[in-house]
Amino acid sequence: MFGADVIADRKHQDPYPTDLVLLCCEILSPEDRLGATLAKCEEYHAWGVPFT
Repeated sequence: MFGADVIADRKHQDPYPTDLVLLCCEILSPEDRLGATLAKCEEYHAWGVPFT
């Protein structure tokens, strides 16, 4: 399971989101590889997140 660095949603889910969110953002470092980043995006889409 991956955890996004930043999320955006229309409602507040306290203390952590348990429902789908609108947007997931990853903050990349120089060591991050394209394949791993794309895998995270695919995972978010599989969960139903429309924007990554």
